[in-house]
Amino acid sequence: MERERQDVVTNPETDVDWPGRLPPKVEAVILEAVEMIHELDDTRLEEMTPIFYQHGYEQAMMSLRELLTLLGHDPDA
Repeated sequence: MERERQDVVTNPETDVDWPGRLPPKVEAVILEAVEMIHELDDTRLEEMTPIFYQHGYEQAMMSLRELLTLLGHDPDA
């Protein structure tokens, strides 16, 4: 299923507008995060151990921190 994409992405904190497509680095981070979510969703029940959840949390946190940084936010603030 293909999703619709917004024509303009606005960051109200930094007043940054990206008409049309997202910058390649931002789009790459988003696509990596989506792929990671799909991989987590496709995990079999017997593989969902405490280590699985810890690893998934760390992956999600790293992706979110990278995306926030690219959008001009300090994830440690």
